[in-house]
Amino acid sequence: MANSPKSGAYQSPLEKLFARQQPKVKAKRAMANLLLTYAENDNKRIAHLINKWMNETHPSS
Repeated sequence: MANSPKSGAYQSPLEKLFARQQPKVKAKRAMANLLLTYAENDNKRIAHLINKWMNETHPSS
């Protein structure tokens, strides 16, 4: 993979997603690095927010 860091280095699922999507949105390297940092360090908050959005759009009776 061209965008992958050193082999054997751990990447969170969100970090992998951002790395794959970066070329599609033509993000600048600084912005991509910022997004990767937030994805790695705040993954629980991001997951909580996504869960909240899902519950708002599909409330359980």
